[in-house]
Formats: sequence, C-alpha cells, structure tokens
Amino acid sequence: ASVAATSSGALMASDRKQYLGIDLLRFAAAALVTVYHLTFWVTYFPTGMSAKVAITPIPATLISPYMEFGWIGVQIFFVISGFVIAFSAAQASASQFLKSRLLRLAPAVWILAPLSAVALVTTHALSTKATVAILLKSLAFFPFSPWVDSVYWTLGIEISFYAMVFVLLIAGLMRFFEHVMSAVGLISLIYWIASLWLNEPHNRLFELALIEHGCFFALGTFLWLVSARGVTNWRLVMIGLSIAAAMIEIPYEVHERALKTGSPGHILPPIIVWGSLVAFMVASILLPAVNKSLAPWSVALRKLGLMTYPLYLGHNVLGAALLGGLARLGFTGLLPLVGVAALSAGLAYIVAVILEPRLRTWLSRTFDAATDLVTILVARKGAAQH
Repeated sequence: ASVAATSSGALMASDRKQYLGIDLLRFAAAALVTVYHLTFWVTYFPTGMSAKVAITPIPATLISPYMEFGWIGVQIFFVISGFVIAFSAAQASASQFLKSRLLRLAPAVWILAPLSAVALVTTHALSTKATVAILLKSLAFFPFSPWVDSVYWTLGIEISFYAMVFVLLIAGLMRFFEHVMSAVGLISLIYWIASLWLNEPHNRLFELALIEHGCFFALGTFLWLVSARGVTNWRLVMIGLSIAAAMIEIPYEVHERALKTGSPGHILPPIIVWGSLVAFMVASILLPAVNKSLAPWSVALRKLGLMTYPLYLGHNVLGAALLGGLARLGFTGLLPLVGVAALSAGLAYIVAVILEPRLRTWLSRTFDAATDLVTILVARKGAAQH
C-alpha cells in the first residue's frame, strides 16, 4: 500500500516469526491513515469524496486537528513493501511471484470496491452511471483516477514496483536487483532535490514511474539487503540517501495537503512519526529481542497484518458515509468516531479471515489452470515447429 498494499506483502509463516514487528507496524500505519481520514480529512477537505459521501459536514473532534499527519502511514507502507517484496522475490520464480501478488491484491479489491460503490450511489455523491464506470476501473486496477475511493491511488504505484521486479525475474536478471533499486532511490533523490527549486507539482506519471516514492521502496529494499546479505558501505549510503530523499518528500506532502485543507502544515510531527516507525521496523528486523518480546502475541499480530489491506481499502468512503449518517441522527464527537473505526476494523477482519481466503482459493485454482493451459499451448507450438 501500499498503499496500502504494503500490506500486499506476504511473509511465509516460518519467516514471520522473525519479523513479527512488521505485522504490528503495518497495522499501525493503516490505523494512522484510518483515523486521519475519519477525523482530519473528512472535516477539513470539504470538496473531497469522503466529505461528499458524508453529506452532512462532520464537526471536528478533540483529536481532529492533531491528526493532520496521519497520511504518513502510506509512506510507511511503501517502506514495508520494499522490504517484503525484496524478501519474496529472492525466493520465487516469476510465475510464483506473479501469482502471489495477484492473490494478495485482487480479492480485497473485488470485495470492497463494490461496497464503496454502493455508498457512492446511496449517498448521491455520484450518479449510478458514473459510479459503475469508476467501479469497473477500480476492479481492473486502472492506474489513473477517479476510483471508487481515493485511497486506491497507491495501488498503481505498488503494481509498478511489482511489475519492475517481475520483469527482472522473468528476464533472469535478479542479480541486478540491488543495482536497479540503487537507480530507483537515486533518481527519486535527484527529483526531490530538483523540486526544491522547480516546485514541481505531483504528477501521476512520475508516481507510477516510482520517481516520487521510489526513495521509500529503496529504503525498504536496502534494509532487507542489510538484514539478509550483510552490511556494505554502499548499502549504508543508499539507506542514508533514501532517508534524505524522504526528508524532502514529507515536507512537500505537508505543503500540498496544507494548501488543500487550509491547515497550518506542521512539518515535524510526520517526520517524527515516520522516523520512529522506521526505527521500530529496523529494530524488529535486526534485533531478535524485539521479535522475542512479540512472540506471545504472534497469532494476534498475524491477524492484524492480514486485516491491514482491507482496512485501508474499506475505511474511507464507507466510514465517511457512516459518520455522516450518525451526524444526521445527532451523534457527533469521539463516540461515533470510535464506533465507525471499530466497524471498519470489524469489516476488515471479516474480509481478511473469512471472505478473502475463499476468493483467493478460487483465484489460485484459476491461475494454475490458466498457467497449465499456457504451458500446454507453448509445448504444442514448440513440437509443431520441430
């Protein structure tokens, strides 16, 4: 999630014992984004989709002004994704990697996008015709907006990263993965340094090319390289340069959001939160004591990790619609916020534990059947040519 779909990463059960902190970190990032959208964003960005779905203006709660930085959870997702995808790709074939990404990304979207579409239609935020059009785009992972929920913007970026790794795998060039990620991180750094003078606005093509957020993916990748293959001077340099790029991107993001919401645009809170969470990630990767302390809660942490992706996809439009309904009934303040957040988490649990596994089983069988068919057709074509 990237995000989001950071939560798209999947560590094997045996390896999750070594990285329990990542499941906790992933859920913490999703919780940040959830509270941010349900407090600050829906209140202070009245032209946004969540405010339109709410219909009724949502008054600020006691914590709303202090959640201005909650969007930083997405940048955490990208770092986690860099780590997890590097781990996954190191021990997978191209076909296995493609299958794992498909099984992780598609089921939650196919379950939750229609629910978001229902919310758009029932609240009259969009016409039925317009909603059906963006629903189809969302289900197909179309990389350009609009989607049924603005949080889908991270999926295209995640898929671009997966596509790059898939090309390396299918071409048998994974030995150059570190070099490629070095280029991704350095290009991102150069872009953000240039932005200090050019004041370049966000560009979707730059996002999809990993130019804007490549520094976060590079940071996660080099953290994995250090943990799995050892420390080198270059890896430490790339970790430092990726962090330097992030220290430019985060203030820029603060500025962009301040222009939209009229908020003060404080820079230090998101930097401190991002730095603290990345530090925790490093500790959970490199210090066995951290994971040992989390071991008693391994089952719960595993479920929290699985809930992260559906929570990210399902909290914004659906949550705002619920908040608006409660506001029209006279319920405002922290209580409805807590209730909607709890319902969002409950929906995420149902999707992750009950619905996703069933859809994933069907999708896995379909993928295997399609792969077998392609293999047979290629073999027949080869035999015919000889």
